[in-house]
Amino acid sequence: MRPVLAPTSVADTFSVTVEAFNLAEKYQTPVIILSDQEIAQRKETVDAIDTSQFTLEHRLLPTGAEVGDYQRFRLTESGISPVSHPGMPGCTYLGSGIEHNEHGDPTASGAMHQRMNEKRFKKLEPLKQRRDLFQIEGTDNARYALVSWGSTAGVAREAFQLARARGLDVKLLVPTLVYPVAEQVYQDFFASVRAGLVVELSYQAQLYRILRMFVDVPKGVLPFARSGANPFQPTEVLDKLSELAMAES
Repeated sequence: MRPVLAPTSVADTFSVTVEAFNLAEKYQTPVIILSDQEIAQRKETVDAIDTSQFTLEHRLLPTGAEVGDYQRFRLTESGISPVSHPGMPGCTYLGSGIEHNEHGDPTASGAMHQRMNEKRFKKLEPLKQRRDLFQIEGTDNARYALVSWGSTAGVAREAFQLARARGLDVKLLVPTLVYPVAEQVYQDFFASVRAGLVVELSYQAQLYRILRMFVDVPKGVLPFARSGANPFQPTEVLDKLSELAMAES
């Protein structure tokens, strides 16, 4: 399981990249930045970035008795093991590409394999509680919803404003954290929802499909997805949402 972050604009890519490095350091895992071509090839003027606003995360280092008998993959309560840096006295370890025990030695033990898998998945549980990695607009008890990510999120934001101006009781969710799926964040968001759209430029409606694997998505929330070179227009998202609202009311 690898964290996946998605920027929604050119300026957003800077902060998302900083966050990706922070997550990689904290959770000792590769992090994927899932940008898209529309952002990569866009010409956009952005304000100067104040780098002093960012806090940098540092990896958990071994200390005290951990140095004498260093166990790189020690089973811990948090699932995160202290990791040494190259040249750190008393903290060398073997990093193999196969299953290993706490010292890093290869193992064929099924029990250890099970415990290591539990460790890897457990350590990312706190990440799923990071509500600051989700932008939510609208009232908590709104009846209709829009969900979108990546470059299409900008279209969804404008469609959200248009829908509110039309009198639709709608709310919007834009995830920066695409994976792992933050089940509780989505469950809370969908609690009042009767109909809505997951808007994405994806032939297979990938986010919608992933959400349905982990979350009890209301049956009235449908995918609004397509591929090709033509981006969504805010008005067509508005029209589609209005159709759903009329059918549901």
